[in-house]
Order: sequence, then structure tokens, then C-alpha cells
Amino acid sequence: MRARFLTVCFALLAVPVAAQEVPRVEVQTSYGFARVFPGGGAPSFSLNGWNASLSLNPQPWLGLVADFSGGYAWPTFNLSGFVSSFRVKNRHHSYLFGPRYYYRKPERFTPFAHLLVGVVNSRAEIQSSQGSISGSDTTFSLAIGGGFDVKASRRIAIRVLQADYVLTRFGGQVQHNPRLSFGVVFRLGPLKPR
Repeated sequence: MRARFLTVCFALLAVPVAAQEVPRVEVQTSYGFARVFPGGGAPSFSLNGWNASLSLNPQPWLGLVADFSGGYAWPTFNLSGFVSSFRVKNRHHSYLFGPRYYYRKPERFTPFAHLLVGVVNSRAEIQSSQGSISGSDTTFSLAIGGGFDVKASRRIAIRVLQADYVLTRFGGQVQHNPRLSFGVVFRLGPLKPR
């Protein structure tokens, strides 16, 4: 009887510990959307694509993040003058790194905030009836944002929303761009109690 009582006590103590496990590594993959405001009188446009990140978690509240994204757009612009219309194929790829701060007190919800710095490469190809030209540029980028994950299982969470303000500096002008993403987070490596 005494052994059975001790077994039940240890089992009850283990439940809160299991619910509070923190992954050593988190890999996120998601759909990404961004709105680009080029400045200089150029019209804004939307990018659709992907976002992926790797977070190494040395502490329950801290992640060291590598964040990568790709966005693509093919807007058509109509102008009077030299050509009646032209199409611009845009590809933006970002490579950002920095700390992410987690609040892991709720069992099922994990809000976070981050500050990421790195570079963005933009490639544009302008196509018209007169021919096509293309160019590429890489510039500094800064992303400030956050979001929250919802635990789906011990090893999987849903990134319900990640929202970022992304600053770039193409063509000597500062651009202020919003970026949104949502998808799946895989919790890898040994899970450690927080």
C-alpha cells in the first residue's frame, strides 16, 4: 500500500514537469507575406512566399535565431508614354540573425519577441514589349517583432502569428515594410525542464 502511494505521488509530480518542458531547438516553417514600400514615388506591392527559422535555446527564455525568408511578386504597371505597360518580377530573400525572448509561463501558449539584423537581397526584372532589364541589390536589414505559438503536441506547435516591422535601405532610401507569417514549429532535441 505504501509503495503504491509513493508511485502515485511521483507520477503526479512528473506531470507538471512534463508540461513545462522547453525544447533545445525549434525549427519553424511557414507561409510569409510582406508589403514593400519602395519609396521615391514607386508604387507599393505585396510579396508572397515563405519564412523559416532555427532557434537554439540555451535558456528557457532565450533563443538564438537564424531567420530566412523569400518573397515573390509579379505586378504589372500601366504607364502612358514610352510603353503601355510593363511587368516587374521581384524576388526578395532575407538572412537575419539575433535574439528571441520567450515567455513560457503558460502551458499551451508561448509569446515571443525578437530583434534581428542581417541583409536582404532584392532582384528585379522589368519586362515590356521593348525588352527586359534586370538588376540586383543587397542591403542591411533590421526586423523587430514577435508573435506566439500554440502547443499542438509535445514536439509540434502552431505559429499562429509572427508580425515584424522590417527596415531596409535600398537605393539610398529607407523602406518601412510589414511582414507576417504563420505555420508550424518543430520542437527538436532533448526536451529539458524549465
